[in-house]
Amino acid sequence: MVGNVLEQSFRKDPRNTCLIDFELVLITTNETEFRQAVISGCYFDFCQSLWRRVQQLDLAGRYRRSRRLRKQSGSSCHRLPATCPCQAQFRELATNNSTQRLVAGYPAMQQFIQYLENNYISDNGNFPAQLWNVFHRDNDTRTNNHVEGFHQRWNNIIGRAHPSLWLFLRKMKDEQHLLEITVASAGRGEAPPHRRRKWCTLQQRITRLRDEYLNGKRTLQR
Repeated sequence: MVGNVLEQSFRKDPRNTCLIDFELVLITTNETEFRQAVISGCYFDFCQSLWRRVQQLDLAGRYRRSRRLRKQSGSSCHRLPATCPCQAQFRELATNNSTQRLVAGYPAMQQFIQYLENNYISDNGNFPAQLWNVFHRDNDTRTNNHVEGFHQRWNNIIGRAHPSLWLFLRKMKDEQHLLEITVASAGRGEAPPHRRRKWCTLQQRITRLRDEYLNGKRTLQR
């Protein structure tokens, strides 16, 4: 059933985006089944993979204490513009004086940089730039956390690990009824639920910084 829904959705608009986690099997399957779709990785999942590497390199404590380390390791990869040669931009960040001073103080930082290059920057890496780069994304397309939120809510609604078929169907009907109400409200022109102010402010800041970069008023260094 889910497969049929997805197939019909992509037939209507083959340019739809698949926003998925960084799992090679899942990525390959989507690329095979939805050849014209844009495959994008979840930014939250991407950051989680970087944080796990930071922990494996025993940099977590230093990362929390050092603002310079947080800033440099955080800017090493995800903010590189997808419209520019990411490899050249990354090497510029990885070899500048600020980064090299950090490497001198935290030798494991060099292994972190190598991990980024091997997995996310190199032509032979597991995840190409267009998969993880969020330079042109907004809050609605940066992560799939809203899907994870639905999964958690649905689990709470069901309330058990092995529901009966009748319970499952009843809850599905209740969910469909709520969805129809939401669609009808949107059709009447009612405003969508308010987004938290901090997320609106963050998106405005990101948009402003991106525009300044594109207009030549800002570089990757400042």
